Amino acid sequence: MLYYKSDRKVYFSGPFRKQNLTLFLIHGSARWPGNEVIPLDEALALGKIIVHDIKALKSLALENISDDTVFIHAGSTVTVAQSRKTIAVDMLVPANSGIKHLPACPARHTGCEHTLFASYELRRKLETLDSDSVDAHCQALIEAFGHVPDNHGDAIGYASAINGYVHRAELFASSTLFKKLWPDLLKSIAAAGLLEQQSENNIRAIDAMHIMAWFAAADIAPKQSTQLIDRVRTITKSGARNFRHDTVDSNRLDVFHSSYMSY
Repeated sequence: MLYYKSDRKVYFSGPFRKQNLTLFLIHGSARWPGNEVIPLDEALALGKIIVHDIKALKSLALENISDDTVFIHAGSTVTVAQSRKTIAVDMLVPANSGIKHLPACPARHTGCEHTLFASYELRRKLETLDSDSVDAHCQALIEAFGHVPDNHGDAIGYASAINGYVHRAELFASSTLFKKLWPDLLKSIAAAGLLEQQSENNIRAIDAMHIMAWFAAADIAPKQSTQLIDRVRTITKSGARNFRHDTVDSNRLDVFHSSYMSY
């Protein structure tokens, strides 16, 4: 078993392959155990968060009226006053926190409803495709990969490759949170893969060593820190071929979500 260690020690299982996509599970110790944090969709479904219409084009007001901390994944969409908005950054909304104003922008239909952490370019390209075809493609890959984290109590994230080249990876502070987000994360991965489809005969083999080298390229890069709002701070490291973006809980001085992306 191969381990990779930067600020946390992790190992990989896989690869899991279908069409031009290759996935690896990332395993490690959870920093936030159990259901300490719930995702936005669950909070909305249970009436734990209220979305307020503030009639502002580039912001959104959310109110957490529950005893749970709510995690919002960058790229998530919410509906307010019959329009959809995309939340631009990762966010933690503390329990019973009152109204919080978040940066947001008008959402556009992209076929797969949740293209989480997708680039503007990816979203723009998806808009040119038939939405039913995109949805069908996403659903097929959800059926193929949806079970992958099951029975892995220490699964905290994933790494994905398209055509044999590492594309993206995400790590979460909670295994439970990662598994709840997994279906929507898969939609985003599937959408990216759809845009770069090629013959399976031309897809190069990739293993965990490739993933670790790709991680290291971003981990050793200089970092830049930015305070967003309240308890959320971001740290970005930009390497020659990829970058790492950490979202930090300033109260706990702990990273609750790390995203790696290729340029």
